[in-house]
Amino acid sequence: MKKNLLFLKVTLKGNNLKYLVGYLQNKNVGVYGFTESKEEIKIIIDYIDRRKFFAICKNMCYNVKSIKYSGVLSPFILAVKNIGLIIGICLFICSVIYFNDYILKVDVGGNYYESEIISVSKDYGVDKFLKFSKADIVGLKQKLLSLNKDISFISIEKRGNVLKINVVNGSNNENVLNQNVSDLLSPVKGVIDSVSVLRGTSLVEVGQTVDINTPLIGAYTIGKDDKIFPTYIVGRVVIKEEKVKFYKTLYINDDVIKTIEMVARFNENDEVVDVKSIVKDGGVEVKITVKHIIVGG
Repeated sequence: MKKNLLFLKVTLKGNNLKYLVGYLQNKNVGVYGFTESKEEIKIIIDYIDRRKFFAICKNMCYNVKSIKYSGVLSPFILAVKNIGLIIGICLFICSVIYFNDYILKVDVGGNYYESEIISVSKDYGVDKFLKFSKADIVGLKQKLLSLNKDISFISIEKRGNVLKINVVNGSNNENVLNQNVSDLLSPVKGVIDSVSVLRGTSLVEVGQTVDINTPLIGAYTIGKDDKIFPTYIVGRVVIKEEKVKFYKTLYINDDVIKTIEMVARFNENDEVVDVKSIVKDGGVEVKITVKHIIVGG
């Protein structure tokens, strides 16, 4: 190996550290930088001189606290020293990508015709352990809308490994009215992304920040002379929530950051629309924006 391709930054602890630099130069060990404190010294040498350097340190009873690599060849050294970690990261990425396409649960919201919907869904490739990419979502939605004249709205969305089917009943019968005369409340803190109200009164606007239990859609309509009439809710509100999580790790590079972001996405049941990472002391802080769909009906 040629010189100036790989350097060692060594932190030493011991007595008479101030004499070390001069001694190394007398022994033809090049010193490319050093910083000195009361109890330790950090010194940079060429990798080629490492054997001579450590022999001198041993004879002078210095304790080596840490060794870091720098220079053109440092990524290769780190890769070799962390080959197990890299293999683990690669296997994890492959497994996440592979299993992310599988349905692990079918969740029917709205509590209408659940058994019938699940039964019909199987004919369109929607069932446990089948692939999302093979499912006929458009065909399933059209079929479900034709099942019953009381169904007014259906949304089918992938959230992690869960396929969420939301059903809104548009029936005007008194039983439905009596069961649903209550405001639609926000289950999360976030920013309103969209509002669609077929029945009821919208209480929020796009861009508005809401807290948990903020009313989103009122279970009433306003008539002539501002008279209020109770009604059931048929509507849909999308809220974007920002979450901040910190992942501890001693070794940080681009692959590790990408893996952490993938883990953060994988751990969310709802759709993740944005991920941003910031490297901090001891790990990586991840800011995740999650889209929540709240359906009333």
